[in-house]
Amino acid sequence: MYDNRTRKLDGYYAYLEYVAEEKQLARMEGIEEGIEKGAILTIVGLINKGLLSIENGAQQLNISESELTAYLS
Repeated sequence: MYDNRTRKLDGYYAYLEYVAEEKQLARMEGIEEGIEKGAILTIVGLINKGLLSIENGAQQLNISESELTAYLS
């Protein structure tokens, strides 16, 4: 009985550790995605104000010009 309860607790703690790791990974992915969207919005804003060309903006973001023009519309 003691071994069975210990085994269940070990499994539960392993599950909690897994959930915590997944939560951390999801948080990091969200932060990276937010940074990327922020960079795109910044470049689009500079292009709309005429301070940056589409070619230079695409080069800064490492995307094609056609991808960048999709964000402009």
